[in-house]
Amino acid sequence: MEERKFQTQRTGPLLTGERPLPHNHDAERAVLGSILLEPQRCLQLAMPVLRGESCFHSPAHQAIWNALVELERKAVAIDLVTLPDALRAAGQLDRVGGESYLAQVINSVPSSANFENWLQIVSADALLRELIRLSSDTVSRCLDSAEAEPGALIDDLQRRLNEISLRGSTDAAVLIGDLMNDTLTRISMINEKGAGSQGIPTGYDDLDNLLNGLKGGEMLVLAARPSIGKTTLAMNIAANVSLGVGSANSPGKPRAVGVFSLEMDKGSLAMRLAFSEARVSQRDCSRELSRSQMSRLVAAAERLKVCPMAIDDTGTLSILELRAKARRLKEKYNIQFIVIDYLQLMRGSGLNKNANREQEVAQISGGIKALAKELMVPILVLAQLNRQSEGQAGVTKPKLSHLRESGSIEQDADVVLLLHRDREEQYAPNPTGEPKRLKTEIIIAKHRNGETGSIEVTFVPDYTRFENKSSSYDDDNPLA
Repeated sequence: MEERKFQTQRTGPLLTGERPLPHNHDAERAVLGSILLEPQRCLQLAMPVLRGESCFHSPAHQAIWNALVELERKAVAIDLVTLPDALRAAGQLDRVGGESYLAQVINSVPSSANFENWLQIVSADALLRELIRLSSDTVSRCLDSAEAEPGALIDDLQRRLNEISLRGSTDAAVLIGDLMNDTLTRISMINEKGAGSQGIPTGYDDLDNLLNGLKGGEMLVLAARPSIGKTTLAMNIAANVSLGVGSANSPGKPRAVGVFSLEMDKGSLAMRLAFSEARVSQRDCSRELSRSQMSRLVAAAERLKVCPMAIDDTGTLSILELRAKARRLKEKYNIQFIVIDYLQLMRGSGLNKNANREQEVAQISGGIKALAKELMVPILVLAQLNRQSEGQAGVTKPKLSHLRESGSIEQDADVVLLLHRDREEQYAPNPTGEPKRLKTEIIIAKHRNGETGSIEVTFVPDYTRFENKSSSYDDDNPLA
C-alpha cells in the first residue's frame, strides 16, 4: 500500500502574533482513523506516546481522543457506534462535527499500516508546541520582576525541559517472565563471585558487603564531629571510585566522580589526595623528603593525573547552583558518583525571609535526593553531628538523633553512616615512631534497602587515609 505523506502545516493560532504553533491535522486524523480501524494494536502503541489531549492540536481531535481513552478504560469495544455514543454522553458530539466527521476520520486512511509514522509526526509536533509554550512562559516570567530570580527560573526550566524530553519515551512494562533469564544470569554471576557488590564498590570490603555498593539514585549521608575524618573518608572513597579500586568480591573500574568542596579549596584537596595515595605524611614536607617518599609521591601524582575526578570548590553553594553544576558535570564527564562536603555549609534558594534554618536544610536535603534520582548516581553528602554526640552523659556512640537539623536529613537519606572513634587516642603519645593505626567504627544507622550494623576500618592519621581493617603497609611496596 502506498504510504500517504503529510506535510506539517503552519497555520492556526499564532504565538506572539507572528508564527503559528506546529501541527498537522491530517496526521492527527490518520492516527485517530487508524485507532478506529484497529483499536487494540493502535491504542497500545499510542497511549504511552500521546500522554494527554494536548498532544492533539485540533479541539475536535482532543475530544475524540478523550472519548477513545475513556472507552478503553471502561473496556468497551471501540467502533462507530460506541464512539459517537461516548461523545454524545460527554456533550461533545456536535462540537466535533457529528457522526459525519467521525466517518471522515475513519475514511481518511485506507489502513493502519503506516500508523507509527503518523504517530511520530503528531508526537513531534506536540513536543514542539510544549517547547514553544515553555519558552513563552519563561520569557514572561523573566519580564515579571516579582518572579525574576535567575537561579530559580533556570532550575525550573531545566526540570521542565527534562520532563518534555522524557514525554515521548515509552518505558513499557515488561512481564516478569521475560525478565527471568537475565535475573538468573545475574544470580549466577553473584553466586560465582560470592555475595559481592551490586553497586559501585567503595574500596572498603566490609562496607561494600553491608551496602552492596553505591547505587544510582541513592542519597548517602556521612556524619561525624569535627576532626574525626569524614572529609578524609569521603575523599578516599571518591579516589577509590575514580581509580577503579574494587573490594574483595567486587572488582572495580574507573568511574568519573564529581566533588563539591565547600570547606577546602581544590589545591588543598589535591595535595591531600596525593599524599594519601602515596602514603606519605604531609608533616614531612617541613623537612626534606626522602628519595623513597618523593618517588611514591611522583607515582601517586601520575596515577591521579588520569583520575576522572572533577573538583568544584565554590565556597557558598545554593541547592539550585549545585543542581545546575551537577547536570553540567554529568553531561560533560558522565559522572557516576558525587561527593558534597558538607551539607550545613549549603544555602537554600527562593525561601521567604521568615523561613528558619530547619526549613532551609529540608529544602537542601530534598533537593539533593531529587538530584540523585534525576541523574541516577549515588550522592554522598557530609554532615555535622551536634555536640550531644560527644558530651551527653552516658552516650558513647553517635546516633541518628545527633544529626544537626536531623529531621529532613533522616527522612531523605537512603543510607546514614556515622563515623566514631576515640579522639583522645589520636593525640596520645606515640613512642614507637611508627604511623598510628587507629580503630574507627562506621555505624550504618539507616539503610533503606538493607540491614544496619557497624563495620571497622583503620584510620592512619599520618597519611590522612582510611584502610580496610586487614590492610598492612610495607614501606618498600606502598601499594601492597
